[in-house]
Amino acid sequence: MDTAAPAKIRLRTFAGRRWKNPGLRPTGMEIQQMPNGRYSLSVSGRFSAAHTLPGCPPCDRLHGHTWRVRATWIFMDLDDKGMGENFSVLKNALKSLILDRCDHAHLNELEPFTRADPTAENLAKVFFFILKDQFDPGPSGRLQRVEVWEGEDSSAAFETVPD
Repeated sequence: MDTAAPAKIRLRTFAGRRWKNPGLRPTGMEIQQMPNGRYSLSVSGRFSAAHTLPGCPPCDRLHGHTWRVRATWIFMDLDDKGMGENFSVLKNALKSLILDRCDHAHLNELEPFTRADPTAENLAKVFFFILKDQFDPGPSGRLQRVEVWEGEDSSAAFETVPD
């Protein structure tokens, strides 16, 4: 039986704080980035809408949800202000392309849900491709994931598969 003490994690200190993650280390007033990093920026919003899921009792009856949508973009570089993209730009894209179009709608009457059931999974995939095709996050950014909640405890996501 090995009774050796477990290896200690060396913590970096800065201004009285201990840092376990050496990826980003505060050094004075600057932040040094270690190689092979990327930035993940997420925004979310809500809309209220009704839908039916034919052949799936009890959801085959008309009912509604306050849906929540979160979109996440990956940025490999930051601009001269230290941002991948301004959060207000990302929020506006989500609002104008997704939330405003779906708010107080009957989802089964919107394309492409006249042909495919508006499940949380299908909403996540459709919203992903709307954002990917209609919003340009710039040369260093790309949409990574869209997650849709149909309630407080239930969500589905569509995301890109890593290369």
